Amino acid sequence: MLSKIRKYREYLFLIISLIVAIYVFHSQFQLCVIHNYVEFVSSIQNIFIFISSVLIASFGITSFFSTNRFIQKLKSLNLDLLIIKELFDLSLLSFILTIIPSFFLAQEPSSTSDFLRVTLSAYIGLLTYFLLSLCNLIKVFREVLKITIDSEKERRKNTGNADI
Repeated sequence: MLSKIRKYREYLFLIISLIVAIYVFHSQFQLCVIHNYVEFVSSIQNIFIFISSVLIASFGITSFFSTNRFIQKLKSLNLDLLIIKELFDLSLLSFILTIIPSFFLAQEPSSTSDFLRVTLSAYIGLLTYFLLSLCNLIKVFREVLKITIDSEKERRKNTGNADI
């Protein structure tokens, strides 16, 4: 059962994101309910600018530190290309999540237009998908790091250098 969930994980994330977006659309959520929404939206933009830069930097780290044991373990497990793909997808999505709040800043806080509601619900759906994918990537990194640490402990124990 878990292997099927892992196989269709992206579809599951997409379905969850669509459900959240539809819920937000039907809840008649408006920007005016957020106190200081201009500052709130600006801070969201700043957070995603930072996240975008971190993800883009992480995307290039595999080529710069190819002799690192962690990167070598990723390559030996054939996870390096998968992680690079995930990092690229997440950086592209975070860039999109950086741009969309500019639209919200140009709107009147009490606006009730359908286009604003659709855009807001799509944004929250994309945000949900981003967070689910980011948590999944962190989980994969954690598993690979655990494998790397365990193999490094074993290697050091076998060489007689038990510093860890």
